[in-house]
Amino acid sequence: MHSVSRRQALSPRRLVRLSTAAAALLACQASAWADGPQFRFSGFGTMGVAHSTNKQADYTANFDQPSGPGYSRSWDAGLDSKLAGQMDVTFSSKFSATAQVETRRRYDASFKPDLMLAFGKWQATPEVSVRLGRLPYPAFLISDYREVGYSQTTVRPPVDFYQGVFPRRLTGADVTWRTSVDSVALKAIGFYGKELAKLPNGIEIDFTRIYGLNLSADVGDMNYRISYMDFKFNPSSAQLGAVFQGVAFGFPAGALGTGSPAIPGDPALANAYYRPGMHTFYGSLSANYDPGDWFVNSEVAMAQAVSFFPQRQFYYVTSGVRLDKFTPYATVSGMLAENFAVTGHPVVDQILAGSQASSQRTVGIGLRWDAVKNVALKTQFDSVKLDTGSTGQFANVQPGFTPGSRIGIFSLAVDFVF
Repeated sequence: MHSVSRRQALSPRRLVRLSTAAAALLACQASAWADGPQFRFSGFGTMGVAHSTNKQADYTANFDQPSGPGYSRSWDAGLDSKLAGQMDVTFSSKFSATAQVETRRRYDASFKPDLMLAFGKWQATPEVSVRLGRLPYPAFLISDYREVGYSQTTVRPPVDFYQGVFPRRLTGADVTWRTSVDSVALKAIGFYGKELAKLPNGIEIDFTRIYGLNLSADVGDMNYRISYMDFKFNPSSAQLGAVFQGVAFGFPAGALGTGSPAIPGDPALANAYYRPGMHTFYGSLSANYDPGDWFVNSEVAMAQAVSFFPQRQFYYVTSGVRLDKFTPYATVSGMLAENFAVTGHPVVDQILAGSQASSQRTVGIGLRWDAVKNVALKTQFDSVKLDTGSTGQFANVQPGFTPGSRIGIFSLAVDFVF
């Protein structure tokens, strides 16, 4: 699917191996810098359970989850539950390495541990640092701690915003530059890499040539951030491949059901919606105000239409008040699909309709209780309203599901760090 051969390509696995080898080399040289490397182990986890009021579809928190509460089970303990351990190794004031292993519900419904992060870091100057390896995906306000439930007020990041089809990490490199102008702290992050995202039902999305830039400014208690990302998008699925092969070469009479007419092939149409190297971009703006006793944060974003995915707009606003150990909060979010395409081809239009009928909006309220040190208990209720004719971001939609309905999601979670 790529113009670069496997031998020439710098695959995610090879990048991780390179970063690991670099860390090993640094370890060998550590004695020249100090008494030896310093190790720090830490971890985090979530024990959660969630319930959906709709039994005809599954509520999922991430696009790679195959199931959730609703159709598959009334109460689901796997939607938010996870456990992770992280090792940080400091070789000197300039060199360090990080590895993080996480277990959570994966695309294949297993909880097999995954090497989530693995990178080496070089602090080139007090203002500039470089990281190489498997990195946090840098496109969001909470990119560096998205997986850590304890670091967030809500039970989970707003699903309407964060469930979009984007990888959870980036295999490549980033460069961070920090400076200040008077009382304003400025930071710029440039990044480049690739990642293979695996979805349920054998679907894979190969993100290649990912590059982008984040700019942020801290002004007192206010943080502003702007992000731009550009990448190539390669969907892969045996089932989809067979369907679009039929689009390219045609369907004989009866192939789509008894009495269905023959449909001539249209290679140009198949190539327009299913081919490697399709280009798209993502842009976002965010703001966070946190004076201590209360806070409000928000993000808005737009993703260009690509393949059979429509142009999408995402947003959320979350606000809360800290009352000693209790933090009541409310959140509003949405994902809006726009620029619906109609080709006149019955098979392609059916695929497009399924992807485009995904708009939804959510209003949620919740309470966080910091019961003891490093442990937070949370309860949250979300009311998800699907747009007219939309099945939203729900999975395993059954024939009895009513598009455009309103669905309630009740969640309990215990977040901890160690």
